[in-house]
Amino acid sequence: MGILSNIQIALDSRLNTLSGLPDVAWPNVKYTPDKGTIYIRPTLLPAESTSATFAGKDRHSGIYQIDIFAPLDEGLKPMYDLADAIRDHFHKQTLTAGGDTIYIDVGNLANYSRDDSWFIGIVEINYFSIEE
Repeated sequence: MGILSNIQIALDSRLNTLSGLPDVAWPNVKYTPDKGTIYIRPTLLPAESTSATFAGKDRHSGIYQIDIFAPLDEGLKPMYDLADAIRDHFHKQTLTAGGDTIYIDVGNLANYSRDDSWFIGIVEINYFSIEE
């Protein structure tokens, strides 16, 4: 597999081991949320690859964005609790998939907003990998 597939597999696999993992709306998989039930939606957002060494190795980095969809009018605590759990779960991890190693730096609660049906928080997990 390619580097992006391996990064996606490694990050998704790590997310799948989160204790108390709510429902997940995986990319390109049909999902209908239950109104009033918290769920998450992960998205891989690769940045531009750069040359890591003169030996031709490339550095791949980006953000693994996890959108948290919390029920409306229940305050910030459910969203903050899940955001903290996700950040802690990924913090300073070294993951592998398909022979590639993915390094996790830090995670941040990027922002939050409200729409007609959900209160949405965004957790950004910063990653990088040096392609061998």
